[in-house]
Amino acid sequence: MKFDREKLNFTSFKRQRCHVCECEDKFNFNVSDKLWREIVPLEFQNNVVCLPCFDELARQKNKDYAHSIEVLYFAGRQASFKFQTVQAQSTGDRKDSSSDASDNQSR
Repeated sequence: MKFDREKLNFTSFKRQRCHVCECEDKFNFNVSDKLWREIVPLEFQNNVVCLPCFDELARQKNKDYAHSIEVLYFAGRQASFKFQTVQAQSTGDRKDSSSDASDNQSR
């Protein structure tokens, strides 16, 4: 289906809302279905979950997803952006992070 861009009224489009926190979702990201099912509670799996809520759910379940997002989209009111992942790392309170931190400090 083709759209005449000049006649489209983008201001009438509504942003999606996160079903966990109810905030306007400004970031679009993709993870594998398997990881989504491991992190997102069943009640929210077929709904929009914003990146901050997804991050908190992953932290609660001690799941590392740092290397799972390759592209992140931001939809602002003035402009939209596509971000490519250059580097990613876990920063959360993972159970094994204290031993890794001490290993890294001694090198």
